[in-house]
Parts: sequence; structure tokens; C-alpha cells
Amino acid sequence: MKKTLIVAMIALSLFFGACKNRSQPVWILKLKSRSYTQPIIHQGRFLVFSQAGEAICGDVRSGTILWKQVLPAPILGDPAVADDGTLFVVTQNGLFYAMDVRTGSTKWRIELHDSFIAPLTIFGPSILLPSERGILYVRSRRDGSEMWKFSGAIKFNAAAVVFSDYILIGGWSRDFYCLKQDGSLNWKFRAADRITNPAIASGNFVYFPAYDQFIYSLEIPSGRLKWRYPARSPSNLILWKDRIFFGAEKSLVSLSTRSGKLMGSRVFGKTIDRLYLHPPNLLVLSSYGYRVNPELTETSLVLRGLQPIFKLSSGEGMILASDDLYSIYGYDGSIH
Repeated sequence: MKKTLIVAMIALSLFFGACKNRSQPVWILKLKSRSYTQPIIHQGRFLVFSQAGEAICGDVRSGTILWKQVLPAPILGDPAVADDGTLFVVTQNGLFYAMDVRTGSTKWRIELHDSFIAPLTIFGPSILLPSERGILYVRSRRDGSEMWKFSGAIKFNAAAVVFSDYILIGGWSRDFYCLKQDGSLNWKFRAADRITNPAIASGNFVYFPAYDQFIYSLEIPSGRLKWRYPARSPSNLILWKDRIFFGAEKSLVSLSTRSGKLMGSRVFGKTIDRLYLHPPNLLVLSSYGYRVNPELTETSLVLRGLQPIFKLSSGEGMILASDDLYSIYGYDGSIH
């Protein structure tokens, strides 16, 4: 692996050296297969996962691997890390692990007879696991035992979102659910299309995209529709101050959170895949990574890989990105 790392970094140095005004990676890590999950940055460490079942922890600054475990099935849904350093991972075929971030050792493992591709969410003493069968499992962080479960969708592939005492999630049935802490239904809203991206919540309102139809704003306590905005192939949503940002095919769009009124739009050359917040700017993935100011008036190419960038995360002065092949890049977070 060391030889592969050196060769990859030399190739990247030559590639990026010819590209002005683009951030070069500090390090690059090669995996055995593609990573479909978002990299995690936690207390000076990174955590990345792959379709080959790899769970890898390393130093976020240098890229040095600290430990590696290979689980017996693909890891496709984003794992979650608790404040006490416990890493929760579920494989596609339902093996649910609690691991020690420091050592990679397994604290406990249970088997759930379901399949999972959605991100996990920590909620107090519990973990929320949305499944491909449309069941939201709520399990204890202590030992993985069942606390309750909710069934209602055809399929969940978006994360459950916690806001105050409520759990918010939508699925392929087109239904968006607001659940109470005990798993009882507070309200249900029927959207125009399936819901494949997570919601965001702020100020007693929840915002979410329906696959190829609308962006919705609902009042959380009641489920009342506040507004909806027509959008073709909307990406995930980003909330920044009093605006909602999202990609709609090749356009970056900004809406008012209060009214749903169009505040701005900017055309990109390629389809927008994902958005991330990197204050005071946005990071837009459209094959490569672009920095865009909130007024949508300035755009610059800042992240480029040997393959199109798939997902990224930022924190602790670094940006980590996975590409469409088998690589993880570590970038200096102070983008120029």
C-alpha cells in the first residue's frame, strides 16, 4: 500500500501542478473498492468505508492509517460517531456494529434481517437506522437492543433527521413522516414524488425535496404546508441564514426560507450532484468541487481529482473527498 500511495501522490502532483488556482490534495488513500459513504472527521482522525466492507481510520492531517477492519459485507450507508468515541456501522446485509474509534475493536454486533443503504443518525441514547424495506429501526446505543421500530415506506435511503423532540423522514412511498420520541406518528404528508434526499429543519419548519417535482416547506408541529417550489431533479438542500440552496439539473438555485421565492440562480456546465456548506461559501460538486459565494455571483474551481468527486466532508482544517473510483483525497481546508 505504501508504494501505491507514493505513486498516486506523484501522479497527483504532476496533474495538479499544471492546474492553477486548484487545491492540491495533501494525501491520497486507495481503497479496494468504491466508497459510497461520506467521509467522517472526528477529533483529528478520519473514517472512510467502502463497498468491499473496509472500515479505515487514519490521521486526518497526514493520511497515515491507524487501523483497518474489513467487515463481511458492503458498507453503503453513512456510519455515525458518538461523543464517547463509539462508531456505529451497519452493512448492507444488516450486520450492525458498535466499534471503538481509537482501536477499531468491536464492542458488540447484532444482525438485523433487512438491508441498509441510508445514513445512521444518533438520537440521545439511540441509533436510527432506516432500511430498504421501509422500516425505521431505533436501537439502543448501549447494546443494540430494540427500542421501537416504525414501518410505513416502500424504501428508505435518506437519513432520519432529529429536530427537538421529533424525528423527520421521507421515503419512496412519497410519504414524509413526523414521529414522536416513542415512535408514534405525529403527522404524515404526501409529496408529489418519492423522497430520496434528507430533510433539513430550522425554526419549527422542515424543508425537503421530492425526487423530480418540488421543494417543500412544512410546519413541524402541525405538518401544514407553508410553500412548495417546482424543481427538476433537485439535489440535497443546504440552509444558509435565510436561504435554501439546491442544485436543479445544471442550475444552482437559491430560495427564501420564508416564502419560497426565487432569490437567485446560476448555471453550471454539468449536472450538480451535491452541495456542502463551507462557511462563508458553498461547495458545489459537479464532477469537481466549486466554491460559490451565497449571492451566486462568484464561482471558482477549487477541488479536482483524477476521477470525478463523489462525496466530501470538511472539518478541523481539512476537506476529505471520495471519487468515482477507489480514492480518498485529503485537502487543506483553507481553499484558495
